[in-house]
Amino acid sequence: FVTTHYMDEAEHCHRLAFIQHGSIIACGTSAEIKRTMMSGEVLELEPSDAPEAIAILRAAQAKGIIPLLEVELYGALVHAIAPNIRNHHRAIERELLHAGILTGHVSVIEPSLEDVFISAMKK
Repeated sequence: FVTTHYMDEAEHCHRLAFIQHGSIIACGTSAEIKRTMMSGEVLELEPSDAPEAIAILRAAQAKGIIPLLEVELYGALVHAIAPNIRNHHRAIERELLHAGILTGHVSVIEPSLEDVFISAMKK
């Protein structure tokens, strides 16, 4: 698995390729790969308990409460990914607050190459 450091470095490359099981699944500039391989927007949260927030949001995803495509841990941050994520922002906050987790700083951000890589590898 490629570490965050290498993904940060990859952002500066002219052309990239994602390879999975010996097949190229994405190729192009980082901007092209982000545009073609990312199937959603990223909501970044800084919850009071990130691992527990992940568990709660994944449970809400599995139950169909919030239509998230992915929920991933990024250090102390959580990235929730869905089309039109702004429409689900309040539901995400409600689920976390109901479980006693403060959401902290919340914002919609541009996907990182790491977000796109994880998304592409799960497809």
